[in-house]
Amino acid sequence: MHQAAITLKKISRLSGYSVSTVSKALNDKKDMSTETRETILNIAKKYNYVPNYYAIALRKQQTKTLAVIIPHSSEQFYGDLLSEIQNMTPSLFGAKLTDSH
Repeated sequence: MHQAAITLKKISRLSGYSVSTVSKALNDKKDMSTETRETILNIAKKYNYVPNYYAIALRKQQTKTLAVIIPHSSEQFYGDLLSEIQNMTPSLFGAKLTDSH
């Protein structure tokens, strides 16, 4: 059975701290006690908290997505080009690769 993802609100309820405080702890802000931070981080770790990419992108109004559209072709050049783009951008962008066919 698939377990629902843990959210900031759920971590807030479990920890007894506000959503704002939970967010600050998970984003490594320093304006809280070590005890508060550790409590929140331990709950996040226990429940395998993973930040929601789409929520972050919406909040920051920045997706860090690189779209590459190439002509439909079996030419090796395009395959090589896409491979190099993926090699250069894995940690910077979510690459969306497709052809125009």
